[in-house]
Amino acid sequence: MSDSVTSRFRSFVSDFNKIHELGRKDSGKFQSKLSSLLVNLQQIQSFVQRLDLFSENEPLDEVNAFYIQYLALDYYLANLYSIYLLKSSSEVATSDLINPTKYKSSNLKLAKQSALQFLVSLQGYKNILTKAQSSKLDSFKEIFNPTYDELVSSYSSPQDKRAEKIENYKLEKQLTSKLNILNEYYNDDDQVFEKFDEETIRAIYIDQLRLFSISAFSLLESIAMELEVLSKQAEFEKMREDRESNSSPTDLKPEKYGPDNDYGYTTKIEQSHRSLQGSQKIPSLISKQGKILQPFTITSGRQDIQKKVFGTGQVLPSMSVEEYLDYELANGKMAKEEVKDPSKDEDATDDSDEELEKRQWDDWKDDNPKGSGNTGGNIG
Repeated sequence: MSDSVTSRFRSFVSDFNKIHELGRKDSGKFQSKLSSLLVNLQQIQSFVQRLDLFSENEPLDEVNAFYIQYLALDYYLANLYSIYLLKSSSEVATSDLINPTKYKSSNLKLAKQSALQFLVSLQGYKNILTKAQSSKLDSFKEIFNPTYDELVSSYSSPQDKRAEKIENYKLEKQLTSKLNILNEYYNDDDQVFEKFDEETIRAIYIDQLRLFSISAFSLLESIAMELEVLSKQAEFEKMREDRESNSSPTDLKPEKYGPDNDYGYTTKIEQSHRSLQGSQKIPSLISKQGKILQPFTITSGRQDIQKKVFGTGQVLPSMSVEEYLDYELANGKMAKEEVKDPSKDEDATDDSDEELEKRQWDDWKDDNPKGSGNTGGNIG
C-alpha cells in the first residue's frame, strides 16, 4: 500500500470527524466541504479497489492489519450521502442556503446502498458482526433493498427492541473507550502504532468495525424513516398536482368583476364588486388543500346579494314616528293623555255665588265667636 494513500485516508478521516463543526448542513460552506470529502473518499476507494487488497476466500486473520481500516470506506460513504443535499459538486453555492429536499431522496438511497454494502462485506468475515446483526441481514428478502418494515419494525416485541438498544449502547460505550488511541492516530500522530504489534493493531481495527456496524444499523433505520416521510410527501404533491390539472379553469380562478359581471360577490366587508376592477381578483375563500381561509356565507339569491351590495349597509326604519306611536298605543304600550271637559273646567275654576256666601259666613263666624253678642246675661 502506497504511503500516499494511507496518509490521504488518515487526513480524510480527520476532516470527516470535524465536519459537524461547520454549522448548518444546508449552508453553502458545509455542503462545499462535504462535496470535497465525497470526491476525496471516492478516489481513495478507487485506489483500494485497483490494488485488490481483499479476497472473498481470504480469512480476516490473513489480511494485513493496516488494510483492515479500508473495510470502513463504505461506512464513511453512507454517512456522507446521508447528509449530502446536492447532486454534484458543481452545484455548490458558497453564499446561499441549499434546497434540503431537491436531491435528498436520491442521496439517501445511495447512503442506504453503501451502508448495506459495508455490513454485507463484514458478514463475509467471522467474529465481527454479532449473531443478532447477522440474523437481521439474513431476514431481508432483498439484501440490498430491505423494506421499511424489515428495517424498522422487525422486532417481535417492544421489549426485544429495548433490550437490543441497551445491549448496543453498552457495547458502543465499551468500544468507544477502547478506540481513543485512533483519535491520536487520525490527528497526524502516525507514530502512535509503533509501540504495538500487528495483532494488537488488528484487534483495534476490528473493534472499530464492530463499532461502525452498530452505527450502520442505526443509520439504516433513520434512512428508512426519512425515505418514508419523503415518499408520503411526494405522493401528496402528486395528488395535489393531479387535482389541479383535472380541475376546470373556473374552479381554480374566481371571475373578474366588471361590466359583464353585475351579480358578482365580494368576500370583504363593506366592499362592493364595483371596487374590484382590472386585474384585481377576489381573495380566495378556500386554499388548494381545502382549508377555509376566511369566514363566508353561502346564499342562493342574487337579489339578496344585490340589496347588500347596493344598500347602505345598515338596517333603516320602516315607519314614521307618528305611525310608530299609533302602533304603540294600539298595543297598550303607552298611556293615552286624558282629555278634560272645558265646561267642567270652568266650574272648577270660577267660584259660584253659593260658595262665596258660605265663605263669607265662615269668615263672620270666625270674627264673632258664639255667645259674644249676649251682653245682658253676663251683667252682674
